[in-house]
Amino acid sequence: MGGFVASVLGTKNSADAAKDAGRIQAQSADKSIAFQRESRDIARNDLQPFRNFGESQIQPLNSLLSNPSGYLENNPLYDAINSNSRREVFANRAARGKLGSGGTARELQNRFLANGESLINNQYNRLLGSVASGQNAAAGQANVAQNTGVNVGETLLQKGNSLAAAKVGRANAINTGVNDFFKLATSAATAGA
Repeated sequence: MGGFVASVLGTKNSADAAKDAGRIQAQSADKSIAFQRESRDIARNDLQPFRNFGESQIQPLNSLLSNPSGYLENNPLYDAINSNSRREVFANRAARGKLGSGGTARELQNRFLANGESLINNQYNRLLGSVASGQNAAAGQANVAQNTGVNVGETLLQKGNSLAAAKVGRANAINTGVNDFFKLATSAATAGA
């Protein structure tokens, strides 16, 4: 009779241990998933201001590309540069006695165009750099989200595997106990016969 009790208790202990092991692994997987999601959110929040800034520069960049001269209109920097250029050209041409020649207007026009092109190119490069920064931040956020998705998926798979292994372990423990019980019962019946 002691063998029967030991067999039943051993079966129950093995089944309970397998169940507990699966539960512990599942809880660890849930904690891992929560931590991964928290880390993802921190990374995305850290990148969000850069993304927002980059996105805010798309419209000004489009405006500059579609109407570059619009950037120069009422631009105090462009006006100041041109005023300075005008003074330089007039002073230079007057010193050489050529102020009234046709070359003065041509030189002013060339300088105004060069000044405008320089300002437009500088603004274009600033805006493009800002948009690129936002694009990089958005790509970083996408990478973080994608990596988190992969990691969470793998963790969920591990969780499923551990729960399945616990069920199989529990079933194996019960089957072993039942088999041992029948062996003992058979041995007892044979011994008693």
